[in-house]
Formats: sequence, structure tokens, C-alpha cells
Amino acid sequence: MPNSACRAYGNLCFWQFLIKAVRLAVAAVSLALAGAPMRASAEEPITELLKAEKFTELDERLSTVQKKFEAGTLGEIELRNAFRPFYNLRGVEAEKLRTFAAAASRSYVAHLALGIYFKRRGLDARGETSWRDVPFADRSRMESAFEDALKELKASLPLTPKPYLSAFHLLHVAVYLGQQQEALVLLREGNKMLPDNGLIRGRYATSLTPRWGGSYQQLDRFIAETKSEGAPPSVLLQLDAIREDDIGLTFWEQHDRQQAEPRFERALELAKQVGGSFAEDFLPTSLDAMCRGTHHSPLCP
Repeated sequence: MPNSACRAYGNLCFWQFLIKAVRLAVAAVSLALAGAPMRASAEEPITELLKAEKFTELDERLSTVQKKFEAGTLGEIELRNAFRPFYNLRGVEAEKLRTFAAAASRSYVAHLALGIYFKRRGLDARGETSWRDVPFADRSRMESAFEDALKELKASLPLTPKPYLSAFHLLHVAVYLGQQQEALVLLREGNKMLPDNGLIRGRYATSLTPRWGGSYQQLDRFIAETKSEGAPPSVLLQLDAIREDDIGLTFWEQHDRQQAEPRFERALELAKQVGGSFAEDFLPTSLDAMCRGTHHSPLCP
């Protein structure tokens, strides 16, 4: 529109100018997007890689996680979580995992993944009832699965500089088999690999409680030793929380709710200071008693 028309129809001229500017901006953005690389799609789930037999991609992904952990850029919880998809494989997925491990005989992550799978099958066979109530057939299935888990996890140890997660799962199996001296050896190895760890120390602390054949005196000594080793405050909070949770369970089993609940509350209070998934990982009784059903503590995660 000529300048004279703009002076006569000022508002109309303004709106035409604005529309033209918007069109130019849209065109510029469209050109920029057309030349930009496409954003990578979300990673394919582990189970889908297994079923599709994309073993090279699976090995690369898990090996990258392990390398990041060894470089100190990934924590122990993230490392553990990366292998959690192997906890509950069924049917074709489990068969593909066996094939993967057989085809990648020198792969640390392949042996680790299969060992984790077998360990979980052993835990499932064992169940959560008292040992004396576990049927003989289930005991046999547990022992067979643990034997397979030990074979794979031990095979993984020399295949990477820092097989921390293997030590963690081996310690768990040792505890279930009543091999306390072996558990102690694995604790020390884990501490060498990751001096500030909480996972291995937490699992070992659980094995020192009375229901696992230990005592609170043993647990107290372990907590004191851990403090003398210079463990971070967050780890000491975790160990104290595990102790409080177990004492609460002892009172709970005696139908003494009045004594149990303060212990559970204290465990959850400590867990809140720790943060993350610690309560879900190590304080099942406190969560069951104080955070589920009609009772809901403000300390619940």
C-alpha cells in the first residue's frame, strides 16, 4: 500500500505490515526446521531388543552404562536400575537372554544380565515365608536357580575393571545361602570398588539382623566400623534406618504396635533425609505399616 494510503488508513496499514511479518517469521522457522536433524526417538525397551534379537545394540547400550559407572559419571542406583528389566523376564524373553549370553561369551553385561535373571528366579522360588515353611520342591528350585546365578555372576567378574553390580548380586545370593563369610568378602570387594557405596553395605547390614541369624550387637558394630571407614553421612543414615526398620518389625511380630510404630517413623524420617528410592529398596516393613492402607504417615515417600 502506498505511503499516502497508509496515512489515510493508518490501522489498516499497520495490520497488513504485521501479517506480512508473521508470514516471514513462519517461513523462516519452517526453513530452519527443514534443515535441522531429526530428534532421536526414545530408546527401544530392553525386552524389545531381546525379542528382536538385537544383541549388538543391547550389548552396546548396557556396556555404555557400565563404562559410565566405571568413569564415575553414573551412580550405583542408576547402574542397578539399568539392569532391572532382567528381573521379571518370562518365556521368549528369557530364552533370548540365554541366547544373548551364549553368543557374547566375553561380554560382561551379558553374563551379569543372565546372572541377575537367575538370581531373581531363585528369590521367587524361595518366597517370603519362613524358611521352615518353604516346601522342599521350592527349596530345590531356589538352589538350582542360585547355582545358575553364581555361575554367570562369577564368570562376569574378570570381564570388566569394576564389576560392582556383580558383587552386589553375589552378596545377595550368599546371604540367602547362609554364606556369611563369603558375604563379608564380597562386602570388602564392593567397598574397594566403590568406597562410598550404600547398596552393598545396606544389603550386608540386613544380613546382620536377628531374623537372618545375626544380632543387633553385630549390626551396631558394623555401623561403627562403617563410620570409622569414612563412609558418607547418607550411608550411615541408611544403616541406622535399616536397624530401626528391623527393630520395628520385631515389635510388630510381637503384636506391640505401640513400640513398633515409633521405630517405623524413625526409619522413614531417616529415609527422607537420604532421599531417592532408599525407602522402597530397604524399608518394606516401615512402608507397609505406615504408608499403606488407612494409615499414612506424613513421612511416607
